[in-house]
Amino acid sequence: MSFCKDVKNEICSVNFERSCCKHALLNSAFAFFNLVSYDRIRMTIESKEIALFLNELIIEITDERELTFKKNAKSKGYTLESYDCDKIHKLASKLGLINKKINQVSGIMDDNLSINPCCQRAAVIGAFLVAGSVTNPNRGYHFEISNHRKDNLHKINEILMGMDFYPKIITRGSDYVLYLKEKETIADMLNYLNCKETFFEYHDAMILKDKMNNLNRKINCEQANLDKTVNAAVEQLLAIEKLKKDKKFDALSQSLKEVANLRVDNPEASLTELSKMCKEPLSRSGINHRLKKIIELSREK
Repeated sequence: MSFCKDVKNEICSVNFERSCCKHALLNSAFAFFNLVSYDRIRMTIESKEIALFLNELIIEITDERELTFKKNAKSKGYTLESYDCDKIHKLASKLGLINKKINQVSGIMDDNLSINPCCQRAAVIGAFLVAGSVTNPNRGYHFEISNHRKDNLHKINEILMGMDFYPKIITRGSDYVLYLKEKETIADMLNYLNCKETFFEYHDAMILKDKMNNLNRKINCEQANLDKTVNAAVEQLLAIEKLKKDKKFDALSQSLKEVANLRVDNPEASLTELSKMCKEPLSRSGINHRLKKIIELSREK
């Protein structure tokens, strides 16, 4: 099961007690599903849990089965549908999906959506259930809700901005897409959607991923430092070898000879380790200075 499906299934397990919240959720869900008209409602949903959840809410709101619920025979998923104009108009009227100016079924979210925070949350949940997705945190960080109607998406955006979420909106083909990319913000969004279990799952995965990234950066940094140390040691050994080949090694001062011999005998040692091998105390920078001097002398003609 995908992480996104886990999130949506958890939402479907939540009990919405207030009828106003149920109305807000269904109003948003139908508006975002795009397949609501005066003579047809047809919602094909891959998840059985979401289909049952929405169907049960409709029954609770209308006290009767306005839509037919069935499993698709040829394709995956479940369908909620009705071709009864009277039932469609009745349901749309109860859910605030009627354009009162022309008395027709509309796919636009209700302008009179309750200002109660709980109902606004329910509206976001409805949109996310039918038109949203969230990426598994082990793969990346992305949350989005899409719709072909810009006005619907802007209503969700207004709600989220009022809750200190600041999503971005882009176009993707004929759709408008509202999205979040920041990992902490997405975690907060899951919490806002009442997804407590998947919130903790997401949060734990986010922390583990950060730890692994930090560990990889540390390993890469240590490897880079090791490569730098090895490259420097090779350069120093080549310089010492050249001085000996040019018969200049014996002319070096005793202090330079000591450091040169220590490097030859300990090719993998760090500067700090070489400093501890000297007969007389010498700092790391002192070792570095003498080795640089040896390289410099090897380049002289």
